[in-house]
Amino acid sequence: MNNSPSSPLPARTAERFHLPGLNALRFYAAMSVVVVHIRHNFAELRSQPAHYPLLEALVLDAQSAVTLFFVLSGFLITLLLCKEQASTGTIAVRAFYLRRILRIWPLYYLITLAGFWLLPRLLGPAYPLFQPPLPTIALVMVMLPNFVTPLGPIEHLWSIGLEEQFYLVWPRIVKKQATFLRVILGIILVKVMIAPAIWLLNSPGSTNLFLGLRFESMAIGALGAYLYHHNHSLLPLLHSKGSKYLAGAGLIYLALVDIPFNLVTSLATSCLFMLLILNLSTNSKIGQRLEIPLLRSLGKISYGIYMFHYPLLYLILFTMHKFQWVESPQTKLILYVATIGGTLLLAALSYRYYELPFLNLKERYAIIHSRR
Repeated sequence: MNNSPSSPLPARTAERFHLPGLNALRFYAAMSVVVVHIRHNFAELRSQPAHYPLLEALVLDAQSAVTLFFVLSGFLITLLLCKEQASTGTIAVRAFYLRRILRIWPLYYLITLAGFWLLPRLLGPAYPLFQPPLPTIALVMVMLPNFVTPLGPIEHLWSIGLEEQFYLVWPRIVKKQATFLRVILGIILVKVMIAPAIWLLNSPGSTNLFLGLRFESMAIGALGAYLYHHNHSLLPLLHSKGSKYLAGAGLIYLALVDIPFNLVTSLATSCLFMLLILNLSTNSKIGQRLEIPLLRSLGKISYGIYMFHYPLLYLILFTMHKFQWVESPQTKLILYVATIGGTLLLAALSYRYYELPFLNLKERYAIIHSRR
């Protein structure tokens, strides 16, 4: 097998694996973020939140939904790397970076361009990023959006930047199997040890930065991948009836209750989602039942759903605010339908006509293919 990171692998040499249920989970996480942001965000453009209690009862709160994204990402990326190493004896690090660039960068920089160039021209001086300072632009352009605020309609890019910072070193860590588990546990331990100092500082800026650096969620997802890949002796316990009921009950609770976000809840929900992923995708009839064409298609565009919804929501709210639409059940319905419908349409079109060529090129550098 040709393992050179600089040359594409023939399709016949690539291994394939599939974990059922992950597309449904990704779509659910993305739509949870969309619904919560429609309800709450950009208060300067509205007089009150746009509540739909029945709809809100079906989705996670925004922080839990993003945590689910991080755990899913850590699980799947680490599992792909583990399988690559088992198949080839090594991990082609440069090829991994190329795959990340081809998957993440096109849409990331498209949304960045919209936030810094297109929306200012559409909306004028009232737009919050009409004349952003150069350091702000520079930090966003080098994938460090989580270190600058406020970013208005592109505030959500923080999570993408955080993932890319994590994966900048992650393939080299996975490659060193002897220290892999210690690094995972070290990430969690360091976060716990720093927490008292952050609490003593009592600074909102420091606290937000500390909580926002959610590397522990991706590390916990990676731990799940390690247990699955090595068929660890803990798996029977994690696949027990009690674990399944705990994962299901925990998901229902998180959908019904908006929990406060802190380090304890971040760790707890990350572990819960890791348990859910292991059961749903590797040992569950429910995961198989979720493998329907519609959910697979929606899962494929979940990245686009997350990326497009925030600037689109701002644009819709800005328009409603400009024309002084009175808050009413009718305008609230229009807001939800326009944002959700417009987001799905933009994500689908982007996937088909903009992202797919990059994804096809990305597949040329894949050693292990995941049918997602």
